[in-house]
Amino acid sequence: MPLFRSYVFVRLDEKDREKVFQFPGIVRYLYWLGKPAVAKDKEIQLIKDWLDNDCYAEFRVDNLYSGKKVQIKSGAFKSQEGVIKHVGSKRLSLVLDNLGCVVSVRIRELAQ
Repeated sequence: MPLFRSYVFVRLDEKDREKVFQFPGIVRYLYWLGKPAVAKDKEIQLIKDWLDNDCYAEFRVDNLYSGKKVQIKSGAFKSQEGVIKHVGSKRLSLVLDNLGCVVSVRIRELAQ
């Protein structure tokens, strides 16, 4: 299953933007704030690093609730700000506006 359903990331020059529509199933570009969305190399690398390393030395869930703004202090998404979308018993969903995505993180119980 794709990480971002219905999305394809492409790297191309501005003059070649229309070439993507030569492929079946491509409907349109994603827009963010009225402009074509651009995923920076650094952001793509953050996602790749996060996927490669689904392991955290410490992860505490205290006083977290839907709608709370948080800043990630360590790991692949260090310094990114997000808004908690959902806190479940085993997973937490976090909206990362700067990356234009929602990430789901597995919550592990820490040894006492």
